[in-house]
Amino acid sequence: MTQEFKADNGVLIVDEEKVTLKFSKIYRKPDTVIPLKEIESFELKKTPSFYFNRHGYISFKIRGDYFDHPMDSLQQVYANTNALVVVSKTSYNNMVVAKNLIDHYKSAIIPDEPATPSATPSSSSSSAANVIEELRKAAELRDAGILSSDEFEQLKRKLMNG
Repeated sequence: MTQEFKADNGVLIVDEEKVTLKFSKIYRKPDTVIPLKEIESFELKKTPSFYFNRHGYISFKIRGDYFDHPMDSLQQVYANTNALVVVSKTSYNNMVVAKNLIDHYKSAIIPDEPATPSATPSSSSSSAANVIEELRKAAELRDAGILSSDEFEQLKRKLMNG
């Protein structure tokens, strides 16, 4: 299921496999498509120092990108092809939902490395805690209308069956 979240300089499009930063045409930047597996980290940050009462930004760090993009000014955020500016409190709250959705989709990605055949008792208890946390997040997304009941049930079965 694809969801769109409006930002000041474009739209964040989130689905089960990727995020797309679609910039407004006036910025003359190509869209950035980032597969979820390639997202090393991302942050949603409020920055009160921005001019014009800007609220913050959401930015993505891609695996293998060793350059730390400075985000100290509004101009630096606008110049970053892996970031969107968040203007209003409503937009910021929408990006919180987007962040939770991305976290949810990233948690469902099966790692490329093979799993160990036997689990130790401590890893199985932490695994159970992770399943409970993922179910809690999924329920929040369902309650927010981001996941349908069918998608929630499908994810629940997947999590419960390991």
